[in-house]
Amino acid sequence: MWVHCSPSTNLGRLLARGQESRADAHSRLVRRLEGIMGLPSEAALQQALLPRADLLVVANRYYVYVHFPLTLLFLLCGYFGRSIAEYRWARNLLVVQTFLALGVHVIFPLAWLRRACFRIGALSTR
Repeated sequence: MWVHCSPSTNLGRLLARGQESRADAHSRLVRRLEGIMGLPSEAALQQALLPRADLLVVANRYYVYVHFPLTLLFLLCGYFGRSIAEYRWARNLLVVQTFLALGVHVIFPLAWLRRACFRIGALSTR
């Protein structure tokens, strides 16, 4: 599965290149919609969390050390613990969701995190 998905992800990144002005406009639109919906800003969340560097480390490492291994564990449990039809359904659903998300990023690119953070007064903690 990874062998097929990885080149597609790279192709998606290539297709989104050179669209910085559209990405900036989309980022501003998303931020306005977040404000209309009353969602907290990234800057406000960071002001609350930045004094706690340990929380930032945990949040940043979660994606690498939990997200991917948990996804792999989910697939392995499905493969060994469910019928082949149920496993294939769950696996295919995961692949379709991934490609739909990639499609959204290509069609509706957003500004790079560092550019968007600078504009709203937040920091990139990556």
